Amino acid sequence: GPYATGGLVIRAGSAAAVGAALGARRRLGRGGDDAIDVTAFLVANPSGRWSGVLYVLSGFNEASPDLGLGGQLTCRF
Repeated sequence: GPYATGGLVIRAGSAAAVGAALGARRRLGRGGDDAIDVTAFLVANPSGRWSGVLYVLSGFNEASPDLGLGGQLTCRF
């Protein structure tokens, strides 16, 4: 079914940004619920070589995840 996400990112200095995104999707099958979740994240780029993202995800109903945590570290070479 259809899925939509909208969000906002705000710079937090020259090497970081914080943001949030709200996602919604229609139910995947009969008897299922529509899903709504929010993700908050922090993006850091302390150098031209290293960057990282930390995020927290939380759902608002039974069809959404209760809680999710994650991150990504990237090195360019």
